Amino acid sequence: MAEWISVKERLPETEGSYLVFCRYRNGPTRQDIKLWMPKLNKFTSEANAVTHWMELPPDPVTEE
Repeated sequence: MAEWISVKERLPETEGSYLVFCRYRNGPTRQDIKLWMPKLNKFTSEANAVTHWMELPPDPVTEE
């Protein structure tokens, strides 16, 4: 299982979707999936602050 990475420690190197932990303006926190945009150096998020992130797990393999 992947570990949470603090945005203070480092940010993703490549554009893509990541699991993030967000702190919202009115106080609550939650996990969400957001796009990292390296050209803008930010996640797409309405959150006040993305505090941690991790890579998404691989898609499940389905057997037919």
